[in-house]
Order: sequence, then structure tokens, then C-alpha cells
Amino acid sequence: GNKVVTSLSFSSLSKMLASGHSDNAVRLWDARAHGDSIVKLELKSHKGWVSDVAWSKKNEFLLASVSHDKTVKLWDIRSKIPLYTLSSHTNKVLCVDWDCNSDLILSGGAGASSNLEVHSLKGQ
Repeated sequence: GNKVVTSLSFSSLSKMLASGHSDNAVRLWDARAHGDSIVKLELKSHKGWVSDVAWSKKNEFLLASVSHDKTVKLWDIRSKIPLYTLSSHTNKVLCVDWDCNSDLILSGGAGASSNLEVHSLKGQ
């Protein structure tokens, strides 16, 4: 179906669950609720499968997502528009994580070269 889940990330700060999907969407869920009504927000900007999502470890509003569309997106979940779209990968991006200070976003992807990227948020 169009809501195949490809990744999950839980925020201990906001108590929200983020999920990546094969329909190019990121969905935010209230983990305390039950049923389909627990989807609080749908973020649609990727042009390919969302392969991974990761919450910031220090900011309850910041979420990173990566996709088969070769992009890394940084979201402030108070808006449906991404803060940044990073396009340094040359092939699909498969995984994402934050460093412990949430100053860096690390992403990995397919391809023979430049398959690991470090994106600095300092000064952003």
C-alpha cells in the first residue's frame, strides 16, 4: 500500500513518533493516542521514498529526513515546509542521524563515492 513504513524515530523530548513512508511522506504521530487519528502532521516535500527519519537529540521541533530523491531535509515541525533541503548526495540517501550535540546531521547513501556526508548546522 501507499503507507508502507520504511523508518521510525521516537523523540523523548516531544513524545512524538516520526515515520518515513514509500508514498514520499513523513508522518508525525502522538504516541499516547490510539487509532488512525493519532497522525498529527504529514510532511510532504520529498520526491521519492523516505528511507529514514531522525529527531534532534536537543531540540523537540527539529527532524531530519532522507529519501531516494537524493536529498536530506531538515524540518521544524511547527511548519509543513522544510527549513533546508541538502542535495550533496549523488544517489539515493538511505540513513540519517544526529551527533550528540545536534550540531551535525550525518547521512549515508548508495553509490561508489561520497556515500557518507556530514552536514553542519552551526551558523544556520
